[in-house]
Amino acid sequence: ETKCPENTPETYGDKIELIEGETYYIEAVHVHRDSIASNTTNFLQISFLQSNTFLTEKDLTLASSEKQGFWVQETRVLEKQKITFEGISGAELTLTHNGIPSQSPVYSDDFSDWAENVDTMFQWQCTKSQNRFKLVNDMEDPDYKFDGQGGQYWSYGINSEPFCGKTVLSKPYGLLRLSGNWDQPGLEISSEAKFFCFAHKGTAFYNGIDIYVQYQTTHWQTWRSWVNVPVEGLGESKDEWTYQCIDMEEAFLNNKASWITHWYREGSPVQLLHLNMAHDTNTRKDGFLDELSFGSKENTIERIAPAFASSTGRMEEVIVNSTSADSVEIEFNPYTCQTEEETFSLMGVVGGTIDEMTTAATGADLMQEQIAFLKSNDKATFSVGGGKVIVERLSKESPKMEGTFSLTLEGKTVTAEPYIEWYNLQDIFENEFGLMGVEMGDHHWDTCYKFSRSWTYAYIGGDQPEIELDYSNVINYGEADSVRGDAWTSRDGGVKIIQPGGDFFRQPAEGSDPQVTVWVNGFLCLCAGGADCSFSYDSSLTPTILGVTDTLVDGSIELTITGTGFTTDASDFTIDVGGRNCEATVATSSSVTCTLENGPAGDFDITLWVQSRGQASGSVTFTLSLTVDSFSPSSGSVGGGTTLTILGTGFPNTMDEWESNEVAVGGSSCTITETSYTEVKCVTPKESTSRRRKRALADLTVTVNGQTVSASGQYNYDASSTPTITTLDPVTATPMGGDTLTIIGTTFGYESPFNTV
Repeated sequence: ETKCPENTPETYGDKIELIEGETYYIEAVHVHRDSIASNTTNFLQISFLQSNTFLTEKDLTLASSEKQGFWVQETRVLEKQKITFEGISGAELTLTHNGIPSQSPVYSDDFSDWAENVDTMFQWQCTKSQNRFKLVNDMEDPDYKFDGQGGQYWSYGINSEPFCGKTVLSKPYGLLRLSGNWDQPGLEISSEAKFFCFAHKGTAFYNGIDIYVQYQTTHWQTWRSWVNVPVEGLGESKDEWTYQCIDMEEAFLNNKASWITHWYREGSPVQLLHLNMAHDTNTRKDGFLDELSFGSKENTIERIAPAFASSTGRMEEVIVNSTSADSVEIEFNPYTCQTEEETFSLMGVVGGTIDEMTTAATGADLMQEQIAFLKSNDKATFSVGGGKVIVERLSKESPKMEGTFSLTLEGKTVTAEPYIEWYNLQDIFENEFGLMGVEMGDHHWDTCYKFSRSWTYAYIGGDQPEIELDYSNVINYGEADSVRGDAWTSRDGGVKIIQPGGDFFRQPAEGSDPQVTVWVNGFLCLCAGGADCSFSYDSSLTPTILGVTDTLVDGSIELTITGTGFTTDASDFTIDVGGRNCEATVATSSSVTCTLENGPAGDFDITLWVQSRGQASGSVTFTLSLTVDSFSPSSGSVGGGTTLTILGTGFPNTMDEWESNEVAVGGSSCTITETSYTEVKCVTPKESTSRRRKRALADLTVTVNGQTVSASGQYNYDASSTPTITTLDPVTATPMGGDTLTIIGTTFGYESPFNTV
């Protein structure tokens, strides 16, 4: 009882070119057991992938865009060194590489922490000026993020050299998102989180940072607002890291909007709830962050470069094995690909002299000579405290691949070097192969022993010829004859025909009419017993529409549509007017009358179906005109807030439909509160200060779907209708509140939805 999880094909057979006019035979054998036939849908399904198409995933859900790629790989040799101790027991040693010492010592009789110690040498080591933070993230724990923090942690990738440690954060939009409730309170930016410190690199960032803060107003209310904070230098450097701290309290006070300044109660606590950092999604622009912290004091960081020859080197793993009580072997496994000049030197020992060297140099000159010796030799014996530390190279790291590889597509060949950046390969595909619709992927996870690239035919539909790879000119320094590679296609382009209709599988007789097919529970019915399942088209039966007129009847619009080939049964009609239903009420052979569903004014195409005959031909457009019959009241306060009732036709039925439409008084928007096809209510804006006077007339206009009409009368801004305040008693009160305030003035009986004290 095999059951398919879904009726969507996962694989297809070999491609077959179908030639128009030819017939093809398909046989599918399927056994549907009686025991399950009664309660299980037939799951036999024949599907096709149409390879010859211009459609892609961006055009059609059932389309698939071709995805191809290639890879080139070698079996590299890892650097392996052995350190042996003679005449030394329990000695405390500080190791070096390229003259850079480890930050903590190791012991000659305890190898338990050697791997961590050496691994730390090969990353950016940082010392902070303080260790007390409200929140801190050094990006080294892949499972830890601030609440609401986005972005991805990168431990490798082009230009992703960390500021500290091994890992950076790539392109986060949100860095912090707190609810501000008791279980997730905001950060106090006047105390515990006064300084936000972070390292940044890349040109993707722009427009500073956006902070969402909670504060108190002069009315002792709690408000929340967004504030944009400019950050000097953010997004300006492509390759260089910048570490800086922002005084968040000062940033809020200096950059808040003027209306916040008006209402903000000075000295009240301010809490940070959200922090966002806008960035460009262009994959050619990097945006990296590291060492994020919120604290009460400004932080500084001192950095020590990795012990690699190049500071951009990244270590995947250091493996330390104790081979005896007085010797240890160290194997280095880097992510990054190093040139011959950048490969590992022998490890050194601080304070030791090298027996194999003869030199009179001292101080810095001696150190430089030792660095050069350890780089070019495979053994060094250090004299340390009356004993010896012998460092031997067991295997030398193989440099990265060199040479070239070639790609051939439809007879055209291009060459490139291994590890070519994805965007440079994109340029080759566009400029050399002419593939303007291809999107190249960024394989930032590639290691130095395996190089790969992939691309999607995002805007080029159908099956594509597979690219050919030639890696015979790649130079390998690892194991002999270990270079290998291949080109691949993981997804063919095309359109999936999941369930072809019955006609697809029938061979019609020459000159015969199309056949009507019926499916029941997935099975195609048979035309049995001499039944005629053919269908023919007759142009003489096709209805046409010629014109349309309209009238207003009891508040509704009635359309009369004229044409030919109609029936006299009103229920036989389905009429669509620009997406609105028009219900037929009376029909003759040459006209039909229908009542149009209420809706806003505009120009609408009419589509008509006579169900017993088919869709009507012809093109007719109906224009529903916008009208304003009256509005009331005709006057109101110069401060606005008067609710107007406007009567007419062609208004939007819903508030959503007003989004791109407008009622204006004196050129300013009148806020819509209620709406229907024939009536709309809105709240007047205040009168323009440029012409404010005791009495002023303003035009009332309505704009809907490109039509604009004006009311026959004008709206009067009347100062006598405007509430005024003449006296407040008392004018001072205690901060605790509770006093009775008496307000004396005029026109307090004026009604408005915005009345507040």
